[in-house]
Amino acid sequence: MPDAVVEVWSPGNTLAEMNDKRGQYRRAQLPVLLEAYLADGGDVHLEWLSNAGSHWASTAVAAGESTLSVPATDQHPAFSVVPNALLRRPGT
Repeated sequence: MPDAVVEVWSPGNTLAEMNDKRGQYRRAQLPVLLEAYLADGGDVHLEWLSNAGSHWASTAVAAGESTLSVPATDQHPAFSVVPNALLRRPGT
């Protein structure tokens, strides 16, 4: 079992597909899930989710130039990242 999974959603993913995959990860007892997608304006959107047994609990959310700050747990140290820093923009 991995410590975490990063799921990168695309515009073609349906809500049913997304909920099915989230459910599979939760039932497999994956402790954390990082969801990522590009918003319509081109900004990266990140959400850090913790497995709460019957559902995913949102621990941290950020988009664009704001900072995603994830607190430390028994499974991982605290960390932060600026979502848009994950993309290499042309000319930069």
